[in-house]
Amino acid sequence: MLPMLTTDIYVVSLPELVAHFQVQRSTVVFTLASYMLGYAMSLLLAGVFSDQFGRRPVILVGLSVCCLASIGCTLSDTIYELILFRFVQGLGIGCGTLLARVVVRDMYDFKNQISVLSKLSAVLALSPTIGPSIGAFLSDVWGWKAPFYFCSGVALAGLVLSASTLSESLRPEDRAAFSLRRTVRLYGDLLTSPHFLSYSLIISFGWAVYFSFVASSPFVFRGVFELSQFECAVLFGAIMILYSVGTQIARRLSSRVSVVSLLCAASIALFVACQLVLALSARQGHLVTFAATVSLVLMSVGVIFPLTQAEVVRPYKNQVGAVSGLFYCIEMVFGAATGWLVGTYSDSPLEVLGLIFSVSSLAVLLISLARFRKASVEFS
Repeated sequence: MLPMLTTDIYVVSLPELVAHFQVQRSTVVFTLASYMLGYAMSLLLAGVFSDQFGRRPVILVGLSVCCLASIGCTLSDTIYELILFRFVQGLGIGCGTLLARVVVRDMYDFKNQISVLSKLSAVLALSPTIGPSIGAFLSDVWGWKAPFYFCSGVALAGLVLSASTLSESLRPEDRAAFSLRRTVRLYGDLLTSPHFLSYSLIISFGWAVYFSFVASSPFVFRGVFELSQFECAVLFGAIMILYSVGTQIARRLSSRVSVVSLLCAASIALFVACQLVLALSARQGHLVTFAATVSLVLMSVGVIFPLTQAEVVRPYKNQVGAVSGLFYCIEMVFGAATGWLVGTYSDSPLEVLGLIFSVSSLAVLLISLARFRKASVEFS
């Protein structure tokens, strides 16, 4: 949960950072984009190193870096220092997103992986559900630095728990000595694999939908709909509950419906809901209607994420860390690009959100339909 918490807990305070540092809104939004870049790099490094040294030591190092970088955020005197420390924060904590799922891959067979990953996604959804409310309270009482102190405390708690209770899930005989040539060859093979590319792009465009909402929501809710910081946090959390519902739908149906069929159905629902958001953004529809439609978008994304996470690594028996690292790295690069778009066009947050929703959901739908068609042909 920590990788998302480090963003969700302060995202509603972005307008306050604009006033504190006396910069443009687009500059403040780059604290999100820089985090995604560090996050992406972390995923690549954590995947390769975890295959060589094991999962546990990489998790401990990453949590330590995140804890220190979170404190560094509180010491920032300029927005550019904050952007830098956010990058380092992402560089440390990317191991959490990656290795929590790799450990699942180490310990469970494919049938149980979707169930466990859905439960992880449901816990992960606690962050956007409660994180903004906690952040709004902390920043209202103690200022914008308080959420980062909170994150450093959570990272420290995670470090202590991991050091004392987490056992190594990668057996010594399964570890792979690092070879740059072999790693480059593996990545080359993955980037030309239709299976890997398909699921990587599905989750990446899905993440573009998710992250564009996270990055633009404070400016949409507070700037367009004129909500208070606390009202923004509560509404954000309420919408994210539907994301958690989506993960549970994936968990319950994956044992009865094929992954490609369920993924295709969720992609259709995502596309329809995103086009409705685009239509509402064009005429700035009522807040309740907008929130309800975005909730359907997030629920569809909640179905898609655990399915792609389980399916992408299914053909690979070795170097799962490296495979997963590249998979999530591509996803976070899309997040960084989305953050850049939201920041660059922050004066029109609702319109940009609708456009990103529309284009990204179309890409998810087309790729999912292609995978469904391929699976149908193979079955025939």
